[in-house]
Amino acid sequence: MICRPWLRYADRLCVSSQTSNAKRLLSSEYPWNSVAKTGVNASQLSEYLTGLVHGITRGSKFDDTVNIFRELVESFKLEPTLEAYKALIKYSCQQGEIYRGLDFIKEMSQKGLELAPEIFNPFLLRLVHEKLPTGAFDLFTSMLKMGVQPSVDTYNFLIRACMKANNLEKIFTLLAEMKHSGMEPTTVTYNAVIHAFGSLKRLDSALHVLNEMESDNLMPDADTYKELINACSSQKDCEKALQLFDDMQIRGIKPSEGVYCALVNAIIKSGNLEQAVKIMKKAEKNGTNIGVSTKSTILAGLANDCRLHEAYALLEDIQNGGKMPEPFAYGHLLAAVGRSGDLDGMFKLFEVSKVAWPKRKEEQVKEQQNHWCMSIVESCILHGELRRLVQFLEQVKEEELVIDQNIFFDKIFLHIANGGADTTTMVPEKWGDGFAMLDAMRSLGFHPSRMCLEVLLDCCATMKDSKRAQLVIAEMEKEQIEPNILTMIRLFRVFVAVGEFQRAYFMLGEMNQNDLKDSDIKMLVKAVLDSNSGSAAYSTFYHRILKFLEAL
Repeated sequence: MICRPWLRYADRLCVSSQTSNAKRLLSSEYPWNSVAKTGVNASQLSEYLTGLVHGITRGSKFDDTVNIFRELVESFKLEPTLEAYKALIKYSCQQGEIYRGLDFIKEMSQKGLELAPEIFNPFLLRLVHEKLPTGAFDLFTSMLKMGVQPSVDTYNFLIRACMKANNLEKIFTLLAEMKHSGMEPTTVTYNAVIHAFGSLKRLDSALHVLNEMESDNLMPDADTYKELINACSSQKDCEKALQLFDDMQIRGIKPSEGVYCALVNAIIKSGNLEQAVKIMKKAEKNGTNIGVSTKSTILAGLANDCRLHEAYALLEDIQNGGKMPEPFAYGHLLAAVGRSGDLDGMFKLFEVSKVAWPKRKEEQVKEQQNHWCMSIVESCILHGELRRLVQFLEQVKEEELVIDQNIFFDKIFLHIANGGADTTTMVPEKWGDGFAMLDAMRSLGFHPSRMCLEVLLDCCATMKDSKRAQLVIAEMEKEQIEPNILTMIRLFRVFVAVGEFQRAYFMLGEMNQNDLKDSDIKMLVKAVLDSNSGSAAYSTFYHRILKFLEAL
């Protein structure tokens, strides 16, 4: 048993996130050297090491953890226990260090430690999570070669890997292998199979698995129905989802929060938001806590349906419970408020969002902020609030709110090109926003990318503005962006659109002739001409262009 002073030491390392602190503790008289001097045996020291490993894997960086472990093993000639290796392997997989984790398995094998199937489960879980099904199957093969017999959990992970690989046939093969080896599939196994079919939008197969499960004398549980109702959601089969919900209650199975969330999602996807709201209210009236996930799904539905008053009320209800909605739902509300024209409300929601989910990983927060920032941009453009947009972009730069600012600006220009709406038609009053954005970017120290300027060049053709097209070319020269064949075709399109066929003809002569001989490029050029053939019938240079293309 690990002594209390040693556990306190492990806890100190657990909260120490800096290498310097860890090294300072290691070099101190207490407790390693003092414990070693007491004459405790090697087995006890190895147990102490296990306690340390559990501590440092909760608080230190991966490399620091491994280095501390190696240093202690070497300094005191310790033999790590099976539990210490399990902790290190689990931590390796959590940190995405799969190959480093496999090194520990190799080390265990060399030391003659037992390689049980649960040692491999963290790897399988990580590989499935990372959508690397082939890696999971390769690891399974390696397990068998090492003489490790898979467990039911092993097969459960492999079934999920089959789902990622869209390999339905392999799922049934695995089930047959389990039964042949004397292992009976559990409810968890069948739930994994149902989940796989549901994810692949195979509701019929998922329901067939339910029948097979019952024929094996296994009773479905709340997770079974959650997966089945999720399968209904993918097929937008609201009627079947409600039927399954009734069936589970007849069986005496209490609906979990996940079941309610799946049911509400299926109903909303079927276009019946009002029924989903009624189910939520009825459940709460009966004293059932349907949870934040379900309320978040309804909140997103209310926001998308522009029922903002109800959405705000539901948001307040969630917050009164000391929680926040799921970030996806909050993002839907923020976007809907912005589209409604309430920019003050939108910015207020955004400020709250920056501190609302402190426990979420940094990369997850950044990914969500990317979407929210783009929603703010779209709303500002939609309502012609360029001044507020520029102010917001200053904040984006100062606080580094987005992951890739170049991609962010590319999306802004694409949105301006679409007139701030889901359309491919350029809106005249939005045209000036593109050049205004160029000025704003320069004032903030940003540089427009090729995509930004190419998008503006396309807009020049749509707006039939050859003068501004020349300004775009000048901007490309300023940014030292060399025009390529697609740039030249865009400029050619501008000249054709405004009826300047002579300039279009000479533009063809400036293009690389080998590029023009390419069938796809030639098809683009002809498409540009065909779209303007009506106004060009009497143009001499239009016919010269046709002859030029025929001669290629």
